[in-house]
Formats: sequence, C-alpha cells, structure tokens
Amino acid sequence: MIREREGREQMKNGYIRRGICILLAVVFLFSSGTGEASAAEMRYNRAQKELKVLFVGNSMSRLKRGGITYSVEEPLEKLAEKAGYSLDVETISHGGAWLKYYASKKGKYKSYYQKLQRALKNKKWDYIVFQDYSKRVLDSVNKEMYPSMKKLKRRVEKYQPQAQILLYMTHGYNNGTKSRIKGKRRHLTISQMQEYMAQGYFDVGERLGIPVIPVGMQMERCRKLYPEIKLYLADRRHADYAGYYLAACCFFQALYQERPDGSGIEIAGLNLSKDERKKIEELVTDTAKMSKKQVRLSVGKSKKVRLKMTDRHSKKRKITYKSLNTSIARVNKKTGRITAVKSGRTLVFAKSSGGMEAASAVYVRCKRPKQVRVERAGSGRVRISWQETPGAKKYRIYRSKSKNGKYTRIATVKSNGYTDKKVKKNKGYYYKVKAVNGYKRCNSKYSRAVYFRVS
Repeated sequence: MIREREGREQMKNGYIRRGICILLAVVFLFSSGTGEASAAEMRYNRAQKELKVLFVGNSMSRLKRGGITYSVEEPLEKLAEKAGYSLDVETISHGGAWLKYYASKKGKYKSYYQKLQRALKNKKWDYIVFQDYSKRVLDSVNKEMYPSMKKLKRRVEKYQPQAQILLYMTHGYNNGTKSRIKGKRRHLTISQMQEYMAQGYFDVGERLGIPVIPVGMQMERCRKLYPEIKLYLADRRHADYAGYYLAACCFFQALYQERPDGSGIEIAGLNLSKDERKKIEELVTDTAKMSKKQVRLSVGKSKKVRLKMTDRHSKKRKITYKSLNTSIARVNKKTGRITAVKSGRTLVFAKSSGGMEAASAVYVRCKRPKQVRVERAGSGRVRISWQETPGAKKYRIYRSKSKNGKYTRIATVKSNGYTDKKVKKNKGYYYKVKAVNGYKRCNSKYSRAVYFRVS
C-alpha cells in the first residue's frame, strides 16, 4: 500500500512538473516572441560549446612591435570569457602575406601553404577567417584575390566541411596610399582607400558566398566619430591596439550576436579608458545590409534596392548609391533604382553619410539568341547559325528529337554557327541555342526551337 501511494504521488508530482514546464514554455514564447526565443536558444548552445576560430592573414591580424604583440586573438578570447563563452582562437600570420601565398604550395612561400595545411588537418575549426594584403584588394581583386580565395575555400571545404569561412575587411591606411584603380594611378585618401577595400571584399564575398566582417568600415566610422581615440601606430598603416580591439569587438558581435563588454579586461598595450572602450563596443553593433543581396535583370529592365541599417551614432543618414560598372547597369544615386544596360555583372555600392556600407550584386542576363536558322550542310550534316548576342562569350547548342522533349547539349562554341555531323537520314531534329556570359547568372534563356529534317 505504501509503495502504491508513493507511486501515485510520484506520478502526480511528475504531471505537476511537466505542467509547470509547459506553462513556462508558453509564457516565454508569447512574452518573448519566437525570434527572441530562437536567439536565446542559440546563445545557450554557444555557451555550452567551445568555439574554435582560426585567423589567417598578415600583420593586420597579429603584429609584434616594441615588445608588444598586437592581435585580434587576445582581446577576442577575453571578450568571450567575460561574457561567459568558451572561445579558442589561433592565428597564422606573416607580415605582408597575400592570400596567394597561403593558396599555392609552390614557390618562395611554400611554408605558408604548409602551415595552413597542418592547421586544417590537425584541428577541427568552427570558423576560419581570411584577410588579404591591402594593396591586393585595391588593384588585384579579379587577378589575385578572388582566385586565391576560391582555392582556399575549396581546401577548407575538403578538410573542414563544418567550418564557416569569414572574410576580414581590413582598414585604409591613415596616410592613404598610391594604387592603380581601373588602370589609372591614383593617390587615395584614407576614406577612399577604405571604400575601395570595402568594395573588393564585398565583391569576393558575394561571388563565393562568404560573409564579410566589416572591420574597416567600423574603424573608419570610429576615426571620424571619435578622433580622440588613437587608432593607428606611428607608421600610419597598422592599427594601434585600439584598432585591434575594435576588430575583436566586430568579430565578437558577429559570432555571438550581442554587444561586447570589455569592462575590467586587462590587455597589455591596450590604453583605452572605460568610456573609449564603451564607445567602440557600442559602435560595432550598428549594422548595414542591402534589401537584396542579388539583383537579376534583363537589358532595359529596372529594380530598386535600398540600404537597410541601424545607425545610432551618426547625426546625418543621407544614402548614396553608385554602380561600379555603369556600362553593365546604372543606378539612381538617390533612390537606388537600378537599370540594366548590357549583359554582365557589377556591384551597386551603397554608403551613408555616417559611413555605413553594403553592396548588391547585379546580374544582367544576355538576350536570347535570335534569327536561329538550320540548313543542310552536305550529306549527313546540319548547319545551325544565329545572330550574335551582345555580351555572349560562348554559345551552347542543344538538340532534341521532339519539340517539347528533352534537349541535350551537343556543343559549345565561340562563334555564331555550328555544324552538326551526328545526324541520321530521314530523321527530324529540333535545335535550341543559349548565349553564355562569363557569369552563370547572366546566361540567356533558350532561343526558340527550330526544326530540320535530314533527307
């Protein structure tokens, strides 16, 4: 009887506990909203797990000078510890290193490749952060930065498929720099250099599907909003520890989606007052993004984009839009309305008067090939020809035995004609042609189907 009563009592208590849990869950859901509940759950999961982050770059990630090691690594780990998170950060850096050096296993910098290779094989990472040499971002995005990052992405996907890759947008030099922009030699101011840096990182990030952490953007805003904070060393290129701390705050905010709090943290070389730290920590929580990451248009068509941002620090919030290649697409600098001019890809870059920046990729599709003709070209041969399509780099030819059946690609050519030698007498064939641009999203639709019966 006693065991029976105890059993009934346990069942009763179990029902009560489950009821309380359900009630609390319902109260939390309706008081917080599903978005906040999800964010709370994400924070809980991050707190339970130690995140491992690898930085790969040069002296913008870690620098030894005057007995002090300036790094993103130390302040980032200490910010996480202060917030109750477990974070393990390591850095592979070589002064003046390009991403090209880490991507290639041949030549003078083979050891850089090998060091990264060991890191990828010997430890499991949650995040891997890459940053390039500043001048390569300015003058060699397409020639060096993009292909190097593409190779590095493939290596990460091979050895660390679970890892999230991030791009570390670095800052402009305090004295500007001389560089070649679109083939012309220019001396850039610090603001101009930072803007071109942002454009380069946004470009590569969008093409490879890699998020960009806009450290350079936030550092430029900090420089203008709080000139009393010393952000640069005497060389006017590298950041003082305040700049590395700002970078750490940017990454903390990206990793944990919450405001960093560095009050009470001791870091050798970080000479910031409590108020200055707070200014930096609050600044990096301002965010910017475009209403559309990608815009796809046909020639002559238009679509509007806008810069969506939270900016709690700037008094003026005027936004200016510009196309980085007006021969591909134009944009109204005030309204953000994009109009396609010819096939190809460009970026529409948006910047607020408060220094917030973001970009949308614009893909303009080739027009479908016109005036497609087929004719006999001798025994057992069919000649297909069409009018040249502006912006097309190549053409793909497709064939089917029925008009609405499956079309198989039979050739890819650079000219506007092709001879099909694999046909049979007394058989009918349907042909379609597609114009191919340098970017997949800019390829045309199929041409209309044309029919020819081989006699």
